Amino acid sequence: MALIQEEGAKESSVCAIYTRQSSNLRSDLTSCQVQFEACEAFIRAHKHNGWRWIEEQFNDEGWSGATLGRPALQCLLAKIRNGEIDRLLVYRLDRLSRSVVESVSLLKEFRERGIDLVIVTAPEIGSTAHDSLILNLLSIFAEFERDLVAKRIADARAALKRQGRRVGGALPFGYDADPMTKQLVVNSEEIKQVRAMFEMAADGMPPSEIARIANDNNWRTKKRKSKRSGKESGGNLWTARQVLATLSNPVYMGKIDDAGLLRDGIHIPIVPETLFSQVRAQLVSRRTRSPGRKERTEFWMLKRLIRCTRCGRIMSTSTTRHGSKIYRYYRCRSMNTGKNPCRKTQIPAGQIESEVCQVLSDLPKRVQEIPLTDRMRGIFLRFSTAWALLSPEAVRHALPKVIQEIIYDADSGQVTVNLDLEAIELHALEEPQLQ
Repeated sequence: MALIQEEGAKESSVCAIYTRQSSNLRSDLTSCQVQFEACEAFIRAHKHNGWRWIEEQFNDEGWSGATLGRPALQCLLAKIRNGEIDRLLVYRLDRLSRSVVESVSLLKEFRERGIDLVIVTAPEIGSTAHDSLILNLLSIFAEFERDLVAKRIADARAALKRQGRRVGGALPFGYDADPMTKQLVVNSEEIKQVRAMFEMAADGMPPSEIARIANDNNWRTKKRKSKRSGKESGGNLWTARQVLATLSNPVYMGKIDDAGLLRDGIHIPIVPETLFSQVRAQLVSRRTRSPGRKERTEFWMLKRLIRCTRCGRIMSTSTTRHGSKIYRYYRCRSMNTGKNPCRKTQIPAGQIESEVCQVLSDLPKRVQEIPLTDRMRGIFLRFSTAWALLSPEAVRHALPKVIQEIIYDADSGQVTVNLDLEAIELHALEEPQLQ
């Protein structure tokens, strides 16, 4: 990639500037505006070589460099692939990407399309094999720095949780964030409504009835404003699902959830632990089946969802009877399709159904090592909290909605559950079926 045209070259070269910052704080010295001004000055310095700015800014404010799924970058790439740009300027290589794999992919595409990449802080880097090595090394260091920062943030968050401090996320109804410390402080108006909900639940009132009373009294859910987009959300009518999530949140008795371990928080509790426990017992009692009610063993909650790794086919249902007892299995019968049979490829229905339900109840723990946004982790937490309180009948009907596929490996005994994330999010907002 030739970075600077030879002296005297006058052919017009359309230049684009890309900027990115992980934080959207305008005071940041590496802000998009500072990066843009440096790149723009570089273009002006080469005006005599025919360099011309495209007159369109590509700024990704508040976006991580870990992925390429950034709106401004995608818009820029579209113009590059359309042949509208000859040269791309960035302040530093890590502004383009902090992932080695994606940096190499971008650089390869730029070379194939004849796009000259200019790194303003290192303009001497060109297109030789030596320069390509330097670019790849810079990408490696950028990814290492990102991973190091992520590790430090994770350690800091863990330390804050051990101290009972809030580490971010959506504010629970009844609390606001202190402007300086960002810790939870009581909202004087919402606290009355939270206490009223707990008292109604302790008297045996179901979440659906509590939601109706709340809406009749003109109570509304918490209003929130997105730091990234500035859009407001919330302030809506209460649903039984949201009431249930509120009644199940240990933050109201002064606790912080640390990966399933409850720690004493530094915030002021809204309800005493005795009341919280009483409400919890009421909710749990509502999901137990009535005496004498028989389980519907003929209902196959995972039917057409389990795939066999040996032959790639969907496993069918099977029952055997010994005396008065009926045993259910999910079994692979690929021999019926002309393939070699999958011998001994079956699993007790109750076993795998129990395992899958446990996965859905423990989603926050299961996805700890997966890179997810705080919003998605919040959805998983709300979903699992409500899921654990659903009636068996409600669980049976909800499973096919939130699971895309289950992979069963008979050789290792491993069960892999692939979830439908859109359905998970939708289900977290739906009315619960507790009875």
